[in-house]
Amino acid sequence: MAIIPAVQSLTSRAIDRACEAVLSEDRERSATLRCSSIGDPCDRRLWYALRWAHEEEKHEGRVLRIFDNGHSREARLIEFLRAAGIVVHDRDPATGNQWRVSLANGALTGSCDGIVENVPEAPKTRHLLEIKTMKESRYRAWRRQGVRVSDPRYWVQMQCYMHGLGLTRALFLVENQDTREIEVERIEYDAGNALVIEARAARIFASEMPPARLSDDPGWYQCRFCPASKICHGGEWVLRNCRTCYAASSLQAEPFHCGRTEAPLSLAEQAVGCGAHLYFPSLVEGEVVSADHERGVITYKLANGFEFVDGGSEAAARSE
Repeated sequence: MAIIPAVQSLTSRAIDRACEAVLSEDRERSATLRCSSIGDPCDRRLWYALRWAHEEEKHEGRVLRIFDNGHSREARLIEFLRAAGIVVHDRDPATGNQWRVSLANGALTGSCDGIVENVPEAPKTRHLLEIKTMKESRYRAWRRQGVRVSDPRYWVQMQCYMHGLGLTRALFLVENQDTREIEVERIEYDAGNALVIEARAARIFASEMPPARLSDDPGWYQCRFCPASKICHGGEWVLRNCRTCYAASSLQAEPFHCGRTEAPLSLAEQAVGCGAHLYFPSLVEGEVVSADHERGVITYKLANGFEFVDGGSEAAARSE
């Protein structure tokens, strides 16, 4: 008997497309570095994301459902914590919204799951609450190694939150997606590392040039799957928007202002940019030949020998 190949059904495809439309709609890009991503080891990747240099990652429906399941499980796990007698403050009483932190003069921001009290291991100590769900293999790795080794980005994220909220402990609660097993790890605040993380964020935010690559090998595993790989290693041009423009070579924390007009710009306006856009030179793989400030034109000699005229009505790339 012939083997029938596995084929995704029309219904399954329709669900995936619906999830891709619904679960990823109306997401604005972040204006700052985020506590959830600052643990990434590559400064350059973080800088490109901050500058909106490339298209946002597009996730398929299955992956979006995994994210959505994690969010929905947070509320249920908070219910379990409360049922166990643990006091959960999942909203900042001052705002009625999630607890937010802002570090490095607004360059690094984030929102955490909450603050808890009456934790059985230390009932008198207020803890940051961070909830995650993991598949079996990752869950077991975490249980063997601890979060600082198994998932360093989560550890960094919690250090940022504790630093911003003035807490000395975090309760890292994880649910195994396969077995529904629940466990926790208590994390200590590391002031020295938190200050290093904050300083790193400030440096990346203030930089007018792309930082050094994590690796010069495009085949390096962290580079292969990076959304900025085609720019960083492949020579692809960055997107045109206010954050890649010469007028914003130095970013400011919100509210963002155009360096040319001094006008405050919303996130939507920054993404669109304007006709006066000029790449700031560190984003062009070439040498500046001339600059006409009155006409708003910069001419480059590219590494491939072509001439690139940026700005003005005659902006074009032409051979030497």
